Amino acid sequence: MEDEVLGNKVYEFLWYFIGFALFREIVFETENRSKN
Repeated sequence: MEDEVLGNKVYEFLWYFIGFALFREIVFETENRSKN
Protein backbone atom coordinates (compact mmCIF):
# COMPACT_ATOMS: atom_id res chain seq x y z
CA MET A 1 0.00 0.00 0.00
CA GLU A 2 2.79 2.43 0.90
CA ASP A 3 4.65 1.67 -2.33
CA GLU A 4 1.56 2.67 -4.30
CA VAL A 5 1.36 6.02 -2.52
CA LEU A 6 5.07 6.61 -3.10
CA GLY A 7 4.65 5.77 -6.78
CA ASN A 8 1.81 8.28 -7.08
CA LYS A 9 3.98 10.96 -5.47
CA VAL A 10 6.77 10.23 -7.97
CA TYR A 11 4.38 10.45 -10.92
CA GLU A 12 2.93 13.68 -9.53
CA PHE A 13 6.44 15.15 -9.23
CA LEU A 14 7.30 14.04 -12.78
CA TRP A 15 4.16 15.67 -14.18
CA TYR A 16 4.91 18.91 -12.31
CA PHE A 17 8.49 18.83 -13.60
CA ILE A 18 7.41 18.19 -17.22
CA GLY A 19 4.73 20.88 -17.02
CA PHE A 20 7.20 23.39 -15.57
CA ALA A 21 9.80 22.57 -18.25
CA LEU A 22 7.24 23.01 -21.04
CA PHE A 23 5.96 26.25 -19.52
CA ARG A 24 9.50 27.64 -19.24
CA GLU A 25 10.24 26.62 -22.83
CA ILE A 26 7.12 28.41 -24.11
CA VAL A 27 7.92 31.56 -22.12
CA PHE A 28 11.49 31.50 -23.42
CA GLU A 29 10.27 31.17 -27.02
CA THR A 30 7.78 34.04 -26.74
CA GLU A 31 10.44 36.27 -25.17
CA ASN A 32 12.81 35.55 -28.06
CA ARG A 33 10.11 36.33 -30.63
CA SER A 34 9.15 39.65 -29.03
CA LYS A 35 12.81 40.76 -28.99
CA ASN A 36 13.25 40.27 -32.75
